[in-house]
Amino acid sequence: MAIPILFNRISPDKRLDREASITLVLQSLFTFGSSLSSIFLNLYLWRLTESLWINGIYNIVSNAFIAVCFVIGGKLAKKFDRMVVYRIGITLIALFYLCILLAKEHVAEYYILFAVFSGIGSGFYWIGYWTLLYDVSNDGNRMRFLGLSSAFSTAAAMSGPLLSGVIFNAVGGLRGYTIVFGIAFVVFLLTAVLSLLVPKAPSHRKAYYLGHMGLLLRKNKTWRKAIYGNLITGIMQGVFLFLPQILLITVFQKESFVSYFGAFLSMLTILINILFAKLARERHERKYLLWSVIGYMIAASLLLFKLSPVIVISFIILQTLFGPLKSNAFDSYFYRLIGTLPLKGKLRIESMVVREICWDAGRIATVFLLISLSSNLNAPWLPWVVIGSCASQFLLFFLMDELEQSTKRR
Repeated sequence: MAIPILFNRISPDKRLDREASITLVLQSLFTFGSSLSSIFLNLYLWRLTESLWINGIYNIVSNAFIAVCFVIGGKLAKKFDRMVVYRIGITLIALFYLCILLAKEHVAEYYILFAVFSGIGSGFYWIGYWTLLYDVSNDGNRMRFLGLSSAFSTAAAMSGPLLSGVIFNAVGGLRGYTIVFGIAFVVFLLTAVLSLLVPKAPSHRKAYYLGHMGLLLRKNKTWRKAIYGNLITGIMQGVFLFLPQILLITVFQKESFVSYFGAFLSMLTILINILFAKLARERHERKYLLWSVIGYMIAASLLLFKLSPVIVISFIILQTLFGPLKSNAFDSYFYRLIGTLPLKGKLRIESMVVREICWDAGRIATVFLLISLSSNLNAPWLPWVVIGSCASQFLLFFLMDELEQSTKRR
């Protein structure tokens, strides 16, 4: 039954234009480079140090600078254009991996500086991308765009691990990481060049209203609830951005297995995202969210048992299966809500900045709690921190209840 549904003719209001299609290509390339490099950067640090604390601090510092650069990048995007900031970000990310190639094993000695560099590049990139995403989609096709973006990105994320698996099988050791980071550098540089195909979007509103967002939070209860929801979302993101890969490498001790298993997970995610893009309806956002949080809770509960290959694999498969439901549902809702704010979507950049600050605050809080209570992967508090971060997501269900009703009344 699913096959005919996937290939039904797309209605005109859901079709994507040229800029939206190019954006999908750019994000797929970025994801391919990230799947080669960002995951293995955490593993690289783990191989060099075997320290949960160093990996945690790296992620804390990186997220802190992402938030700072969102604020700066938002101002630049408003004054010049979101593509200018996007290109600065992707270029800095390419240079970041070039520096890793030059530093090699010394990355562990200067991991704070590399975290700062990573945060700056990522901050500029993501404020540019999230604003671009809003511009190239609309309320009629945004759910489809998000689903296709996730599907294409997941396909790219599958290709990256397959290639890295071949590399680690052929070379192995720290030299394998060097080759992987070298390829990532080339991919990010290519993405920067291809981004020139997306033209600037001239705007008559160049004023940066970030200072007024506090007033909006106080006056607009609907928006305030959505911002709280993003803070809660960040609480769970902090743990899942780096812990699953470390668990895998600890249990299996082979980067090639992490690569091939990542490709398998991507295949599952592709199917879910394609189904989501075709079948999802805005009116069921809360239902999708509830299903996903229940799935995350089941996955996190597995960590209460002794770490083993079966436990780790089951944990990661479950959180991978339910991840797209949560992220796509809440992201679609948030973008629709932006259109209800004053100035009719002209506050989109400021909205992205506030959201990212909330995300990073939640990520930093959870990672700091995790590394403070857990000195190693077998620490008794580790599974409870993960379970608590997943349980917090139930609050999104109640926040969206009021938000959904308010959105329908407009």
